[in-house]
Amino acid sequence: MRKRHVTFDVSELGRIAAEAVGAERCVSVEKCSDGLYNKAMILSMEDGRQVIGKVPNPNAGLAHFTTASEVATMDFVHNILGTPVPKVYAWNSKAESNPVGVEYIIMEKIPGVQLERVWNRPEAGQTLKVIAAIAEYQKAWMSASFTRIGCLYYAEDLDPSTSEPWPAIGREWVDDGRAATNFNRGPWTSALDYREAVGHREVASVHASSQFPKQLAMLCGPGSYVPTAERKLSALEAYFKLLRYVLPTDESLATSHIWHNDLHGENIFVDAEDPTKITGIIDWQAVQAIPLFDNSLLPSFLNYEGPPVEGLERPKMPPDIREMSKEDQTAALKLYEEMSLVVVWRRLIEHMNKRLWRTKQYQFSLAWNLLFVSRRIFTLGEATLLEIAVDLKDVWLDLPGVQANGAPDFPLHFTQEQLDEIKRNSARALNAMENMDIIRNILGDMWSEHFCVRHDRYEEAKRKLRETKRKIFEENELDEATRAEWEKFWPFDD
Repeated sequence: MRKRHVTFDVSELGRIAAEAVGAERCVSVEKCSDGLYNKAMILSMEDGRQVIGKVPNPNAGLAHFTTASEVATMDFVHNILGTPVPKVYAWNSKAESNPVGVEYIIMEKIPGVQLERVWNRPEAGQTLKVIAAIAEYQKAWMSASFTRIGCLYYAEDLDPSTSEPWPAIGREWVDDGRAATNFNRGPWTSALDYREAVGHREVASVHASSQFPKQLAMLCGPGSYVPTAERKLSALEAYFKLLRYVLPTDESLATSHIWHNDLHGENIFVDAEDPTKITGIIDWQAVQAIPLFDNSLLPSFLNYEGPPVEGLERPKMPPDIREMSKEDQTAALKLYEEMSLVVVWRRLIEHMNKRLWRTKQYQFSLAWNLLFVSRRIFTLGEATLLEIAVDLKDVWLDLPGVQANGAPDFPLHFTQEQLDEIKRNSARALNAMENMDIIRNILGDMWSEHFCVRHDRYEEAKRKLRETKRKIFEENELDEATRAEWEKFWPFDD
């Protein structure tokens, strides 16, 4: 909890907020639910106006740069790209230079309600309008490209004498202890340079860590998959040998754009009376300008985690749905609706944004799968990456990057023993993912991407997790020594 603990002067923050909006005084402060990286408060003025006060936690990223970049990014997407984001009234990114004692941002309180509160209620036509509105914003983000890859800052917030004047502060560059690790933080002039830096970042993180972060994608342990530094570094060695051949040759897919990669239902606000009208998009902290192909193109509020959806074809209901139990029918209908929304979004961008659709098609490829997994080797992914690397040999000469580089031979060589081990490890990693899916299903709506639980359900979530762990141990008849090993990998605190 220390990484989320921050002490500051609330009264002074209220005074600064009142001064920033020209009010006489702040009369009340209402604390919002804690986030992973920030504290947020609703500050009410004597004239009825309300603003948001935001204070970053110690784990939010690089001091000064994280706040400075967030403000510059919000100003840019609002003033240049026309995206409805909170107006910034005041901010300070140097804790030692202000009476509050911490970095802070005073910003507009977006009107309306969070999309997640109304997403299941709109009619089909209204849902389509929301998806279309987000697609329009994505099109606007693509209208401005940058010659470099990295983060936005105002010039006055940078010290040109430093060796890293514009450091990348995206989550992958600072989370899990990487903020204190030494590697190239940019900016970069090409997708290849940027992607080489990604690999070197992961190598440096592996070398700098005595213990890998616990994560929520896989439930690792003895008999399942166990990550090791040797396996991670072996996967990264393969990545470097394959990198230039798996990057897209279509340069329009690699242009650098500001892109919000976390468009879930809590970050999008809509009109309470008309949920088709988007009133604002929040949480621009750690947003970067990176190659288009490296972004999450499908908005996460569509919340699809099911089986692959092929192209633009409309999904089909299970032929035996009438014979299913009511519970299975409900699950099948929910899956069908989620798959249908994915297809709706794809058809929409195929019609209105051809370049984005070409980028999404590239993301269907095995080449992009390797790039996607490679960004997460420090936390997970090495087993999957090596299996993808092996499979790339079968399509090697079909890769545009291979043809563009003179059709060289496949650069990786494995013995049969190594191939067998790669397949075994991949199967074990898949099993570890399936084990975590079991826990996800048990927790139901208490599960979230970062496992933040509402305070009123905290004890219930802890109880369910304790029961789940006990059940896993008992069903697998684990002895004390093996249980102790499993405890090392168990990602949930008791």
